[in-house]
Formats: sequence, C-alpha cells, structure tokens
Amino acid sequence: MTPPQALRIPCCVDVPDPYVPKARFAVQMLLLPFRVEPVWTDAAGLADGGIYYGSHPEAAEGRAYRIGLLDETIDFFSGDHATPPSERLVTIGGADVPVHFESSGDAPFDLAAATFYQLSGWQEWKTRVRDEHGRFPYGESVQHRTGCSGTAIVEWFRRLMGKELERRGLRPERKTWGAASWAFCATHDVDYLRKWRPGIVYREIVERGMLNRADERFGRRLGRMVGALGGLALPGDPYRRAMERMRGEVVVRGGKSTYFFKTGAHGPRDVHYRQTGSFLRRFYGELSSSGFEIGLHPSYHAYNHGRYLREEKAALRHASGVRAVAARTHYLRFDPRETPRLLSENGFQIDSSLGFAETTGFRRGSCLPFPLYDLDADEALDLWEMPLTVMESALFNREDRRLDEALYRTHALMDECRRHQGVFVGLWHNILWDEIDVPGWGEHFVRSLDRAAAGEARMDTLRSALDYWK
Repeated sequence: MTPPQALRIPCCVDVPDPYVPKARFAVQMLLLPFRVEPVWTDAAGLADGGIYYGSHPEAAEGRAYRIGLLDETIDFFSGDHATPPSERLVTIGGADVPVHFESSGDAPFDLAAATFYQLSGWQEWKTRVRDEHGRFPYGESVQHRTGCSGTAIVEWFRRLMGKELERRGLRPERKTWGAASWAFCATHDVDYLRKWRPGIVYREIVERGMLNRADERFGRRLGRMVGALGGLALPGDPYRRAMERMRGEVVVRGGKSTYFFKTGAHGPRDVHYRQTGSFLRRFYGELSSSGFEIGLHPSYHAYNHGRYLREEKAALRHASGVRAVAARTHYLRFDPRETPRLLSENGFQIDSSLGFAETTGFRRGSCLPFPLYDLDADEALDLWEMPLTVMESALFNREDRRLDEALYRTHALMDECRRHQGVFVGLWHNILWDEIDVPGWGEHFVRSLDRAAAGEARMDTLRSALDYWK
C-alpha cells in the first residue's frame, strides 16, 4: 500500500552557522511524529505559513509559528554546562513539563532547543559523573530534579507544535504503527541459558541453606532449599522454560517480540553460554520461523570496544543465521560518544539501551523512535533509538516495588505511550516465573501483555514496529 503523501511545511532556520545543524535537527524532531516534509527556506518563504526558528522572529510575517532563539541559548550550546538554564514547570495539556530555555516570538518557551537538549542526550554528554558501571546516573538528570521521569517531555512539546500548526491552517497527519495507533514491544535480554549452574547450586544449598550466609529465618531457608531441590528435579532448566514460555505468551496474544542474545564474555560481569548447543540452535530456528527478532546483547565491555562488538555480531550470525540489526548493551552501559558510533559502524540500525538502570520512565523524554545524534560530528546518525521504558529489575529491585505497585507504575507509563501514539518498550529477562528469586515477575509480564492487547497496541518486534512507523 502506498503511504500517504507527506505534507510539505516551509521551515526557516535563521541562526548563526555553527548552530544550524542543531537547529535543523530540533525542528525535524518536533515534526517527526507527523507525515510532513520540512522545506528549508528563508523568512520570506513563510508568507503563507510555516515554522520560523531563529534570532529575529519579527522578520517572519504572516501565519508562521515563530520560535525565538535567545543569545543565551546559543551560548549554552556552545559550552559544556550539563544543566539547562531553566527547569521551571509549565502545564501543557494537563501535564507539568519542565522548560529548559526561554524564548521570544509566539512560543511560550524554546521548545526546539528543549527538544534538542533531550533527544541529543546533551546532559549525558556533558555530565562527568558516572556510576560504578560507567553509566549516566538517574540522580544527575533533569528528570530526577523535576520529578518528570514518567512524563514523555518531548511528546508534550510535539503536541504543542501540532496544535500551533492546526491553528495556522496546517493539519499534519500523525504516523501510525500500521493499523494501530500505538505499539508495545516486549524485549528479552538472555544473560544466562541456565539457572542451575554449579555455583548457583552451591549458593542455594550450602551457602544460603546450610550455612545461612544471607542471615534468613529457618522457614525461609528451608523454603529456598526445598525450592532449589525441586527445581533441580524438574526436567530442563527454569531459565530455558522461561524463554519458551515468554514466546508462547506473546504468540497467544497475536504478537511478536525481540530476544537479545550474548555471544561474548570478557569479564566477571559476563556469563558465557555455548551457541552450538541443541537447545539454542532449535530456539533460534523457532524464533526466525515465527517472525520474532534476534538481536545482539553486547557483552559488558563491548559497549565501547569495536573489536569485541564485531566479533560478537559475527558469532551471532554464525550461530543463528541472522544478521542482527538491533542491539541492547549488557547492564545498559552506554557511552554517548562511543556506543552509537560503534553500533552504526557495525551495521546496527536500532539501539534500545537508553533506559535508566535505576528507575523506569523516559530517559530522553520521548516514547517515539528517534535518530541518535553525534555531538562531536554535529549530525544525526543512521541509528534509531527505540527507547526503553521499563526494565523489570528496575521496578522490583531498584525501585523496590511490590507487584501491585509495579503494575500501577507500568500501566501509567503504558498509558503515557498510548496517549502520545508512541511505543512502549519493556524488558523482561528469561528469569521469569522463578518464584524463589523473583516472585511476581512472571505475572507482571503476563498482565502487561494483557494490558497492551486490551489497548489494541501493535505487539511487535523492534525492527518491524519501526519499519511500520517510519
């Protein structure tokens, strides 16, 4: 079917030359949810309407929407400050949204600069603080300081832009996910193929059961020992059964999902598993034949190591027969200078690492795909981010939520994605239904699937969902 023809909108970026790439990216990102094509022009080309972004909004006459760029904003993006000049909250459509930069002209604030700040990951590039795994900490973010981690900040900017265009007689059509207005992408990081490895058996039976290293009550210790012995007596392994059950739960609801597999182990944070075993060979075949996606889960050190990344991608192709285009790094390790560039150079088209490890929500303020921006080269990469919204271990372990609280938070974030016709990307590891170690996690997965199905989301792989939306 031929896609609808894009609406051509005149756009003027009237800024100093060094700021042009950032300004154009910002305007393009504001228009990204709509089927539109920016037509770059000067201020005189806006007589019949369009968008003006620049330092002289008075130069644009007629029905153009004018976003004034202040000198202090240009100065900010010429420097190395991570915290934006403003973090005041404004109400847009009933939501309190942080404003980063003031403006003149028609706009109540500089929504273009704010969009660039969020989607480019400016705060991650300019903040030197990192956690023990080299990750940008949630505690250093605007989302933390303003309490807006659950708000898709950029989508509210885009909503404001859409309304202003409609007021001026332009009615851009929003992109959809095929026949659905929003998408739900379940993803699974396979960190281990087995639970019952020798070290785990020793931990459960000897250290925690007999020696009580975890200082637990006798009843709890006995329960863990009985559970461990019972698990050992069952055929197969709980982590392998979870891999198959996760796939079955998605299939029965008419969907597909993405599995990320590890092929490398270069340090103590990695657990090696064989790619040539009969179980994994069979499972790769089942995923491929049923339209599920096989992606790479780069090992702990591969996020900034080009040779490891190349070798691991080649190993995955050799084992699965699939040329992976999607990646999510182990431990969500992400260096904004190195990781996107390496992924792009190695032929990846999709990353889905950009969620906070410590919490849930919108790390770059968006629930829509967006191209990653290289601040060193001052250009967008041909690498799309499918932003991670919820990781179950962040919900249950880092946020310390009970099942009912985890579901409430997850459903609220799903509602935010649905409100903005976005994509909800969730991460569930293949440790679900292990009621000894992760009680309630399996139920959380199933009930999240049910919520998506009831909301008529497109339940698909990352690659397929992005193809439909683009």
